[in-house]
Amino acid sequence: MNPAIPDDPRVFDLTDLARRANRARRFRRVASNAVRGIGVALILIGVYFFLAPPPGSLPAYSSGPLLFIGLGVVIAGYASWVVRGLGPSPRRLVLSRSAVCFEDIPGRPPVRVSWNRHRLRLDLYDFREIRKAKPESRSTGYEFLVRPSGGPEAAIPREAYEAILQLAEEGGLRVSRRSVPSGAGAPMLVTTIRSAQSDWS
Repeated sequence: MNPAIPDDPRVFDLTDLARRANRARRFRRVASNAVRGIGVALILIGVYFFLAPPPGSLPAYSSGPLLFIGLGVVIAGYASWVVRGLGPSPRRLVLSRSAVCFEDIPGRPPVRVSWNRHRLRLDLYDFREIRKAKPESRSTGYEFLVRPSGGPEAAIPREAYEAILQLAEEGGLRVSRRSVPSGAGAPMLVTTIRSAQSDWS
């Protein structure tokens, strides 16, 4: 049995892990920003053809421009959500019985996730099996990630991973686990923590 989590907050220095995670996520950030740019371009094209279509370019009452705008909004919105989660990693994690706090985030204020939040969601990723099967994978250098809904995504040590799970279980939160196939020939374990009563499906 794990020892009880002390009442005093536990502080984890993530500086080194943050540096490794930022390097590993660089390509994903570039790709997500490119997709967001495509979405914005679709919106601008749709607006142009909606407000000032060249003569004869569109049939009367065409819904094409509106479809471009709608598709662009969806693409740009989703890509922006992904980019937000892939921003600079927190360099300090503070765990207590009241909240999980992501601190020292370059260019961003601290993020506090209360355990009693109505729509609480924390996703924990365990890459240990992937690293065994494919040591050169992008997660080389860290084995665990935590991501609250909306970000930020943080690489964490095993001690923090286990402490988060213990706090969630002691608090009566919903904890579900699933194995997700990966291209590395080994599954990734994803653990999702949700509030005991919430609207999350």
